[in-house]
Amino acid sequence: MELSDIVLAFVSILSAITGGVVRNIMRDIKDLEHNMNHCQSNLPKEFVMKSDYKEDIKEIKSMLGELFTLVRDKK
Repeated sequence: MELSDIVLAFVSILSAITGGVVRNIMRDIKDLEHNMNHCQSNLPKEFVMKSDYKEDIKEIKSMLGELFTLVRDKK
């Protein structure tokens, strides 16, 4: 065997290993993208936006104020 054959075999093996690693990385990236899309689609179902929360709290406080006024006036 000549040196060029050894180098060619080494490069071939290295290329095959690199290809396998790149394929695994690409598969992992696709899995991560799928998980991110799943999390983003479920986000509105599991969490409340801050602006919606503030609006709801303001409405609840105004209703409580009205109820307190009604109770105070009845005394």
